[in-house]
Amino acid sequence: MFQSDEDRILTLITRKLMGEATSSELEELSLLIADNPSYEILIQSLTHIWNTSPARDEDFLEATFLAHIDRMKKNGCDFDTYEQEIEAKRPWYSSRKLLVPVFSLLAVVAAFFFWPRQASVNTPVIIAEKEIKNEISTRNGNRTRIQLLDGSTVWLNAGSKLDYGKDFGGAKREVYLTGEAFFDVAKNPEKPFIIHTNAIDVKVIGTQFNVRCYPTDKMVETSLIKGSVEVLVKNRGEKWVLRPNEKLLVENISYQPLKKERNVAEPVRARKVFVAIKPLTYQNNDSVSVEAAWVKNWLSFKDESFAEVAQKMERWFDVEFEFRNESVKELSMYGTFTSESLQQALEALEFSFGFKYAIQGKKVIIY
Repeated sequence: MFQSDEDRILTLITRKLMGEATSSELEELSLLIADNPSYEILIQSLTHIWNTSPARDEDFLEATFLAHIDRMKKNGCDFDTYEQEIEAKRPWYSSRKLLVPVFSLLAVVAAFFFWPRQASVNTPVIIAEKEIKNEISTRNGNRTRIQLLDGSTVWLNAGSKLDYGKDFGGAKREVYLTGEAFFDVAKNPEKPFIIHTNAIDVKVIGTQFNVRCYPTDKMVETSLIKGSVEVLVKNRGEKWVLRPNEKLLVENISYQPLKKERNVAEPVRARKVFVAIKPLTYQNNDSVSVEAAWVKNWLSFKDESFAEVAQKMERWFDVEFEFRNESVKELSMYGTFTSESLQQALEALEFSFGFKYAIQGKKVIIY
């Protein structure tokens, strides 16, 4: 019987965790993951659950396990082929000590497969499981949409990582960001939502805003779409409040905590970083700002140097730029790409700004 990618991935992940996958099956799984990168997060979750020590109420879990399979069948998951494999390998299934990780595995799979998703293949919706350590990451060339337990939604841009603890949504709402993310925060005055980065902390009640804090970028940027946010600049110990259509730029240097020397009453502060508030940037006739355009799968930039645009394109297309003509790095560029390929985007920029390029595998050489 033909299996969809989802069913086949489920089968192969289970066989891998059981230590029964053949080398050809492991290779097949790697190819399926390469074609469906969003499943990397599912595998991380399932591996964690599989390695968790089982609970003791085994009779209850066995009955619940069987009931859960029945519910998943009714929801359209094809278990016919999978059940044949289970029957052929009955010893692992009849071992009650494995019922806890298997049941937990199925619970996560059910949430992943049956939760409503966006049409775009680049923005899968992922359920944040409270029982596991939450770490969501995206590779270059991919973007992800995450539904958090408190009702907030986070769009994670390419080459980014979002971490949050097991107690998120309980006593506190705090996340740790590296890279870029757009937040639509569910309002809760009793529990402010806090985003920690290397250079700044952003505190909100309920609002929409973008935070960009890539380690390789010169500036850390917080862009407010609506609502209000309070930004703590760690190096300066100052708080800044943004209004809609404003962004806060902070010089991106490594945060240095206050250092105390012997026999010195006052702490020695690191050099103050540059901080500025500016209006959001809009292309002509666009209602969406450049800062938030990536959420709509637009690669947009205006009055940015070619070096800065190249950084965005590296993450967007999962390539590496090499400048053999240093002078073109400072070209000031503007443009918006929606569905264009890497070559189409480079051809448009070449026509507008007069440089030469060559694509060699995953490297783009600028002459």
